[in-house]
Amino acid sequence: MALYWIFVLLGFVPVSHQACSCLNDTLLELRFSGAVQTKILNAHNTLRSQIARGLYKSSNGTVFVTATNMLKLIWNATLTNQAAFYSVSCGSGGGAGLSVFAQPNGSPDTIGTAATTKWANEFKTYGPMGYVTSAKTREAVSMAWARTQSVGCAYSMCMNGTQSVTTMVCAYYPVGNAGKQLIYFQGPTCSKCPSGKACVAASGLCV
Repeated sequence: MALYWIFVLLGFVPVSHQACSCLNDTLLELRFSGAVQTKILNAHNTLRSQIARGLYKSSNGTVFVTATNMLKLIWNATLTNQAAFYSVSCGSGGGAGLSVFAQPNGSPDTIGTAATTKWANEFKTYGPMGYVTSAKTREAVSMAWARTQSVGCAYSMCMNGTQSVTTMVCAYYPVGNAGKQLIYFQGPTCSKCPSGKACVAASGLCV
């Protein structure tokens, strides 16, 4: 628990945790299995690939414009640490570069799929919203921010009154959702990958 208070002082964990009884107190208990990490990462990159190749369509039929610079995400252990310490606040509000999903009686084995599906469905429900950040699509934008390179997610199991709540947090780097900047550059699929990255035609992502 000493590490927890260090992270409080560093600003990684909100002090609101003091009012929340969490069942998991150590970092090891907050880690997803390798299989779940892979599912979470694949969900992000699947969304990014569909958008980049012009295959993503909202429920009203709007097809998202193709992306020229969509990076393929990798898993980031440092971000996982940040997400782990934040998750013990039981998801009381998101911070910069953080997405939070809470599920009553949730399972660590399934919450990753539930969270990424809900977040991606913001685009399905509301469309691209001008291809900039909006309050309705904040988590979907985080998943699809083209210049984001890596993601790390973790969970905790907390008590909300008498009910167990599993809370998942994902942290991103570089942080997206920047004002009215475009989520990605529009044009031919992965035609303008950043320096040092190459286009993978099959996925439409820059690797």
